[in-house]
Amino acid sequence: MKIFIWNSVECLTDNKHNGGGCAVVANDLEAARAALLETPGVLYCCDALYDAPDWEADVESDEIKVFIFPDAGCC
Repeated sequence: MKIFIWNSVECLTDNKHNGGGCAVVANDLEAARAALLETPGVLYCCDALYDAPDWEADVESDEIKVFIFPDAGCC
């Protein structure tokens, strides 16, 4: 599997501050984006659904995982 990381994602969640990040472990980018869409709270306008990831690497994992870091703001 691979891990795909987006450092700053506009429209990730509906939290007050925008620009959080996310990481997804999946077989490929298409599966990573599908997992993001299935994650509660992730918006359909999320940049990670359209923009290339900032970083990706091979990882050892048997399951898809999604990590959301919702805010880049001060709160």
